[in-house]
Amino acid sequence: RAIATLVDDLSNWYVRTGRRRFWRSDDPTDRASAFATLHECLVTVAKLIAPFCPFVADEMYANLVAAHDPAAPSSVHLADWPVSAGRQDAVLVGAMGAVRDAVSLGRSARKEAKLRVRQPLAEVVVACSPADAEAMRAHLGLISDELNVKDVRFVSDPAELVDVTVKPNYRTLGPRFGKAMPQAAAAFAALDGTEVVRALDAGGQVTITVDGNTESVGVDDVLREVRPSERYAVAQDGSLAVGLLTDLSEELRLEGRAREVIHAVQAARKAAGLRVEERIRLHLDGSGVLREAIDAHRPHIAAETLAVDLSVGHGAPFGGIHHDEHVLDGEPLAIRIDRA
Repeated sequence: RAIATLVDDLSNWYVRTGRRRFWRSDDPTDRASAFATLHECLVTVAKLIAPFCPFVADEMYANLVAAHDPAAPSSVHLADWPVSAGRQDAVLVGAMGAVRDAVSLGRSARKEAKLRVRQPLAEVVVACSPADAEAMRAHLGLISDELNVKDVRFVSDPAELVDVTVKPNYRTLGPRFGKAMPQAAAAFAALDGTEVVRALDAGGQVTITVDGNTESVGVDDVLREVRPSERYAVAQDGSLAVGLLTDLSEELRLEGRAREVIHAVQAARKAAGLRVEERIRLHLDGSGVLREAIDAHRPHIAAETLAVDLSVGHGAPFGGIHHDEHVLDGEPLAIRIDRA
């Protein structure tokens, strides 16, 4: 089970979140580090699964080690069992655990609010302990990329992610105020629910004015109603809460459509049988809101799809090796690809 968890973490977190590192050319050292780490993990996995999957393990080991290192054992079953003593960075592991928890809740909030994954959002608010916030600050870029948001903000109080209203508890206050209870209810309606709850949870009391008299009410006198803020899509697990700001500007909408275009081109690349690193010539034919998005984010589309030449409009300037038709946001999009 531990090996299965490791393989899942390696595939669905390390490789997926670091995929840009594997083909970027602007930092050869970082690229080499990414490959070296992945290589060591795969070789270690081959050694760990050798007793359970002997033939698969030996095939992996042969491809990764034996075929390239004459000094290495010829088979995984002749290699030493891996040793991990002193290799774990507990601080990093803890920080990444906090990041993954926040990302998981953010995805849940996005799904619940039916916000498309490729639609950028302005902000995510993470309500957590100061210690967790400090641990996650070193990984803001990762949180931003995973949740597709422009800004990450930490708060210690989740109050701003919810709307809180308070009502009088008639069971305790009715006998106390009698005929003046309507005035007490009106005084409650004027209170700031968030401030009332914060004060009561801190062990304090709240005052209201009834018939000109100042009266104190305690935690048993207040009924609270908490619901997610209309501006945020919120998910919570214990003391951790994550809220995605759902307000969409026109700029964010355009970027979201551009990302849908990129996704369609990547699918076309795959259908054309192109290698991951292969450069292309790209022609896009779209109108309306799609054309606006393409024009606004043309350099980004070209960079993400590895297009050395990007043309837009009716009539492609080349024949190409692959042609696709899509409908995005109700608008047709034609894609034509050729090798650069």
